[in-house]
Amino acid sequence: MVKGKCIKKGNFCRCRKANPKKFAKGSFRTIKGTKGIRIIVACEKGKWNKKSKRCRKGMKLQAILKPYKNKRC
Repeated sequence: MVKGKCIKKGNFCRCRKANPKKFAKGSFRTIKGTKGIRIIVACEKGKWNKKSKRCRKGMKLQAILKPYKNKRC
């Protein structure tokens, strides 16, 4: 999937904002928003503390999930 392109995944349209390879494994989190929108955030590589499972710098936006409606993303 190309950065910025939206595709259908299950009941959602997934819009990637950053490449997941730039983020540390185990740092991905999904945050529920209003109107069924979900936001995926993660910690950049090198800034993830595996022991405490916390990001030293701050989480960054990786993707946005919008509910799939009207047969369009």
